[in-house]
Amino acid sequence: MKNILFLSVFFCFALHLSAKDNPIAVPATGEAVLLHENWIARQAAYVMVDGAVLSSEPQDFRKWIPAAVPGTVLTTLLYNELIPSPYYGMNNNLIPDIFRTGNDFYTYWFVNRFTMPEIGKDKRLWLNFRGINYKAEIFLNGKRIST
Repeated sequence: MKNILFLSVFFCFALHLSAKDNPIAVPATGEAVLLHENWIARQAAYVMVDGAVLSSEPQDFRKWIPAAVPGTVLTTLLYNELIPSPYYGMNNNLIPDIFRTGNDFYTYWFVNRFTMPEIGKDKRLWLNFRGINYKAEIFLNGKRIST
């Protein structure tokens, strides 16, 4: 029997996602599996539910954007061409500065859905996040798993 897991991550400066009807299937090999695909993101101000609900109940993700994972919120905005590329001319001056916008401008939810085989009680599962550069609240199947 396979478990469907919903992973929601609330980030200040974080990740990217692309919603799909079919979740990622995680093999039972005991090896590391990268969950860097199929992430979606949305500015937290436009998400009216918390991480417990996002990670446990079906949601309407049509207005969410694909996220670049691992990466930051800025990486996701750049990936979706919502900000100008800082690598050309003086474009870096056109990117909103957090000092002027406040934290909420760069606070996003990132969500991913994946399936995995049943894990025995004697087994451990590790989630290793490589793209968090400020802070995150992490939810898995309706429960907050970060401190």
